[in-house]
Amino acid sequence: MKYRIRQWIKMVVQNVLLPLYYNLFRWKKINTKRVILADAHHKVRPAKLKCYYDAFIDAGYDVLEIYENYQNCSFFGLLRNMLYFMRQYASTKYVVICDNFLPAASCSKRLETEVVQVWHGCGALKKFGYDSEDDIPAYYRGNVFRNYSLIPVSGPAAVGPFSTAMRADAECVRPIGVGYTDCYFNEDYIEEQKRRFYEIYPEAEGKKIVLWAPTFRGTALEPEVIGKEAVEQLAKQLGSDYFVVQKLHPHIETKLGIKCPMAADDMLCLTDVLITDYSSIIFLYAIFKKPLILFVPDLEEYQKNRGFYLDFSDLPGRIVTDEKELYQAVLAEMSGFDEDKMHKFFDDYMGGCDGKAMVRLLAWMEQQKA
Repeated sequence: MKYRIRQWIKMVVQNVLLPLYYNLFRWKKINTKRVILADAHHKVRPAKLKCYYDAFIDAGYDVLEIYENYQNCSFFGLLRNMLYFMRQYASTKYVVICDNFLPAASCSKRLETEVVQVWHGCGALKKFGYDSEDDIPAYYRGNVFRNYSLIPVSGPAAVGPFSTAMRADAECVRPIGVGYTDCYFNEDYIEEQKRRFYEIYPEAEGKKIVLWAPTFRGTALEPEVIGKEAVEQLAKQLGSDYFVVQKLHPHIETKLGIKCPMAADDMLCLTDVLITDYSSIIFLYAIFKKPLILFVPDLEEYQKNRGFYLDFSDLPGRIVTDEKELYQAVLAEMSGFDEDKMHKFFDDYMGGCDGKAMVRLLAWMEQQKA
């Protein structure tokens, strides 16, 4: 009931209040040098937007950042943030977001304004957006992905899923790569993450690193995680030659009151084997082409209720549904994994990510000024 009430409030705000406020300011001249970075899930700049901020500043853009965590914000604080965004939105050339951001979709925007959705995950595995009622219920009125000018995706196989999930025209979904993946092709970045990791976990030095990074089940308000006890048992079975790191989804970390200091994405470059489930981290990890375990005890149920854009068995890595088989699966994957399958997967889903995605985005932005 609480979730449904929140959805109805969102519909009223999106379809009535915000469009009216936007129209009060749309007479202003468009600032062609301004970029708004906005997010509704963080009070400070999300990690996925840092590279965009740096690139826009270096390119001479005026960057305005508007962030707030709508889940943990008072109603009046939320309204104040939304109205401030709408006022700036009405006279800004570029808006860049990396997740659902209701205000950007709430009005008929000016044609001169370009909204770029860089999303927070690469590839397309589990169904999301309008392809899943878990994300957007059937009774919701108002397109939460409206107004997008460009959706850069990580590879050609992601174009179709993003088009249907976001109800976007195919021409605005382009496999030009996702800017935040550029760092994985930067040796300085990789060395810095290794330095950070061993500073936090000095006991991991000289050991094989196993990273468990699952997604969450349920909703943002009631998140769940499956397999924690099995992974803790795995750490005991692997012994002193291995170091197991648990990096849970932020919703789960908040619920359980635990915190791994590093982002899962930042640990991929030093991970020897990744254990995950339905998380889009699979696609980022494919850049490094290393052993992968898909630990999915609830695969049949999850596939029935949520659904995938591809056959789960087509993913690289070993699929484990029985926690008793996890230990042997890790050893087997470490001794030899299907490199050809991993390379094919990378080409299909991450082929646009080559370290130059941000260059292509900036070039597109310049084209829109003509």
